[in-house]
Amino acid sequence: MNRNTLLLILTLMVAVLGGLAFYATSELKKKSCALSDAENLTLRLRDSIRLLQKRIDSLNEELYDQMYFDLRYNDDALDYLDADFGRREDWPGYVRDKLMETNLPPGDNPLIPYAGMYGPAKIHHARVVNHKWIMATFTDGKAWGEMLIKYEPAGPDSIRFETAEAVLYH
Repeated sequence: MNRNTLLLILTLMVAVLGGLAFYATSELKKKSCALSDAENLTLRLRDSIRLLQKRIDSLNEELYDQMYFDLRYNDDALDYLDADFGRREDWPGYVRDKLMETNLPPGDNPLIPYAGMYGPAKIHHARVVNHKWIMATFTDGKAWGEMLIKYEPAGPDSIRFETAEAVLYH
């Protein structure tokens, strides 16, 4: 082979190698950008997960606070009721239903120590706190208040209620 042919072959090889190097470099840049996008996405997802975990923790604390004064989650109080007054599947629902039955007669609910000003005063909402106490709200349609009610089962199908304290808001 003569010198010109070798030079031509060598030049073609350098050109091919240069082209391959350029192609490889551009592919690496593409992959690097894709990797950078993936890294950014990963960072954003981690931040989102952290925020969601904080929200879950906050909701769990809120749920715990809501469960704290609630007969449904008070095993000692439920055991007391079951032992002294017989087993019931849903003591809180039973107590709440019996309390709401006090709303049935016409006029003001006898447990509410205030006369309705705009209509009959009735118990609106109740939370059975434990085996002795109920927190309730009442309203006459416009004015409203809150009350603490003491209760005790008085037989297989009855409960005695007594208003311990009440406050009226206007």
